[in-house]
Amino acid sequence: QTCQWWDDYHKRTADGQEWISEPGKELLAMICHHYCLHRQQQHSPNTGVSAGTGERLDLLEIGCGTSTLVRDLKAYFEQDHSFSIFACGTDVSKVCIDFSRQRDEDVILEKDETRSNDDDDDSHQRLEQGRLQYEVLDVVEGEPPRRGWGLIVDKGCLDTFLFRSRQRGGNRDYNDLIRRVLDNIHTWLASSALYMLISPRAKLKAVRDYAGFASVRRYPLPKQYKAELEGKKNKDDENPGYLYVCTKNNGYVVGSSAPFSKGCQVLPQDDDRCDRCEITFIDFRKGEEINGRGSVFWTRQWKGHQIHCKGM
Repeated sequence: QTCQWWDDYHKRTADGQEWISEPGKELLAMICHHYCLHRQQQHSPNTGVSAGTGERLDLLEIGCGTSTLVRDLKAYFEQDHSFSIFACGTDVSKVCIDFSRQRDEDVILEKDETRSNDDDDDSHQRLEQGRLQYEVLDVVEGEPPRRGWGLIVDKGCLDTFLFRSRQRGGNRDYNDLIRRVLDNIHTWLASSALYMLISPRAKLKAVRDYAGFASVRRYPLPKQYKAELEGKKNKDDENPGYLYVCTKNNGYVVGSSAPFSKGCQVLPQDDDRCDRCEITFIDFRKGEEINGRGSVFWTRQWKGHQIHCKGM
């Protein structure tokens, strides 16, 4: 029923539609900046090595709709930072995928209109041959053409599940549907890779407390590219939404680890620093021993600081 609803919606919407934020250059630069910063820190924060210059990045967008974001990100990473990009935009609606394939036909090196939604043996080969792909994907039950993505981008996809969980009642913050989507994202990411979520919501408890993320940081979006929220009036017209940058926790095991431990995750080291204000974890605690208030308390406090810190 959900797939049919989205198909019908996009059939009524003839032109491409952007949600939450237009993919303007400032937004593209923002996403690229945080990815490059992450890669630089992985190499070594003190070497001065910059990401790009031929480095390969496998980029997946979930819930792409008819947005041009994945196409524009691919072009920006390649042209401005010399990455070698393999990009795939996915959506549950075949109408969206067909629309995007036709619109971006000149960018797609190999166009395969006959491919079904089922996995097959040569799907990986097709992704390698086509530097930009659009594929049908159900993020709850499906599987993308491959795993090991260096960056997964989500502009409004998880928000639809948060809305549905609110409509259904129950545990709104840690709904099982949300857990399944986040677990799939965790499974599809490469080791220590990034999931970037674009949302109008100032608080995402399920994302903040998901044990599959080692860190979650929030950044305001550029105001000039604010797009519409279908069926919802934003009370704060000045609020353009947020970019959440989430790093995969390699120690989390889907199906074995507790998915929502409310901040009880890997305990930071005393010399771990906040990327914005550079305060160390021990200075953040003002030298207080962890055993006093416990690791759960301090891990959650540290994670909350990283999300909301405004810098020096």
